[in-house]
Amino acid sequence: MYAWQEERSLVLKQYTPEMFFKYVCMLIGKEFNTELYYIIEKNLYILKMLKYIVQIEKKEVERLQYKNPYALDKYLLEELKKQGLAFDINKSTYIKCCYYEDELKKVHDENNKDLKFSEKFNISIPEGGLFYPCCGEDSYEPLYLFMDIIDEFHFADSNKIILPYLECGVRRSSEDRNSLENNIGAFNSKDVPFAVAMFNNKNFETLKVLEDSLLMNLEFIKFSDISTKEIWKTKYENNKKIEVYSHKYDGFLGIMSIEKISVFYYRGRNKRNSNSAFNWFEEMAFNTMLEKLQDGGIIVTDGINPHEKDKDKDANWNVLWKDENISFNYKNRKFSFIGEMGSSLKVWKVEKTVIEMD
Repeated sequence: MYAWQEERSLVLKQYTPEMFFKYVCMLIGKEFNTELYYIIEKNLYILKMLKYIVQIEKKEVERLQYKNPYALDKYLLEELKKQGLAFDINKSTYIKCCYYEDELKKVHDENNKDLKFSEKFNISIPEGGLFYPCCGEDSYEPLYLFMDIIDEFHFADSNKIILPYLECGVRRSSEDRNSLENNIGAFNSKDVPFAVAMFNNKNFETLKVLEDSLLMNLEFIKFSDISTKEIWKTKYENNKKIEVYSHKYDGFLGIMSIEKISVFYYRGRNKRNSNSAFNWFEEMAFNTMLEKLQDGGIIVTDGINPHEKDKDKDANWNVLWKDENISFNYKNRKFSFIGEMGSSLKVWKVEKTVIEMD
């Protein structure tokens, strides 16, 4: 981390508008490796660099200083650009920080172009959590689509799980978690104004039960690697808080930590997880999921079976990965196709059927 990044929060609190203006001018001069002069008058501050001159009122400097950490930097850079100074906003880490909010909004708007589930389908979802096994780095879309109506999200993968960037930051989390580097999607502070990470006792308890039932020591699974749980506050009146779990081991173990599933979200293949190692369309895995899927629950899938050899497998539920958007019955349940949403996702509603007694 650069010194100016570490200093910024301290500078914002302790510097007067005049001191802050001089500080930002110094950074811009260093960035472009050129001499930069400033003139401080009673209510007017002036920056001179090369052939360019920027004037700004003292009260505007003060407003920008408290608007956000890099608002003044961006203002001065934009004024210099209007006069002919050419630069790429990806020129350096410093310039990226100055334009970070614009880029965040761009990513946010791009990701949010799709309707949420509740906006597209006028159907209720039973109480329970969203379960996404073999998720890889693909966590943004399910959160965006369902975070206004589901309060518990479970992402499971034995390799790498990356959650979306939060503009508000995640308290008690690592620097990596609060970094922009992952670039898989972001939520701004209006959508998620607060988030905190904490130890996930549920995963710890699940593994202890599993050890006892198997009569073996699962020491190869590090508890420190599976303890991720975050609590996010949201802007949604009917769903003001959500819990986001990362089960960093095989999804088949992860499902043991979930009591009720309201949405089973599963991509057989995607750009963030090119080939799932475990196939949740296999009979044992699929039946295990159905046991926890609540009556009226939802299956969201990209319609791809990760194992090509099973593409035409003769199974009742093969409609889920075949190009056949029709209803079918399996395990005393009716699977009804209700439409498509998001990035090429198919949606099925699963309802238990009444068994008629003779």
